[in-house]
Amino acid sequence: SSHIATAFRVQYPQVRFTPYDDLTEDQRAGASVFGYTNTTWNTPGIPRRGHPSVRWRELLQSYGLEQQKLLKQYGPKLGFPGKGDGSSNDAWDCWSVHYDDYTWEDLVELKLNSAWEDLGWNVTMWNGVIEEVPDSDNKYYNDLTNVEKTAAGVSCYTKSLWD
Repeated sequence: SSHIATAFRVQYPQVRFTPYDDLTEDQRAGASVFGYTNTTWNTPGIPRRGHPSVRWRELLQSYGLEQQKLLKQYGPKLGFPGKGDGSSNDAWDCWSVHYDDYTWEDLVELKLNSAWEDLGWNVTMWNGVIEEVPDSDNKYYNDLTNVEKTAAGVSCYTKSLWD
């Protein structure tokens, strides 16, 4: 399925959503560094081999210096340009993990909590105090309200990524 995104808060990483067979050899090497296989690359949302779905900062901290260097080297080639020294990466956090591992306080700090509230989330649900998810979590994209679709876009969900 195609991923067309034009008006998102964080730049759409076009290379990340290019079919694996259409990647250059260098991009495939980068995908491998990130733990992607042909199958996991072409199916966003399924776990990558040996790589937890965590924000960029934690991803880097879980590796040694050599691997960190490779992640920082290949990140931009896959559409994930880091900031400054490469220790943060908004594109990764939004398009790859959709802020799922952020705390509610992190979302508030980044002014993203209102989008998640529009999707029905609140602090107790988000932080796992209660094991409940909002109705939007069980809807297909086409069943979301316009407000929910906009909120999903803030966290880098396209129709095909949501479904």
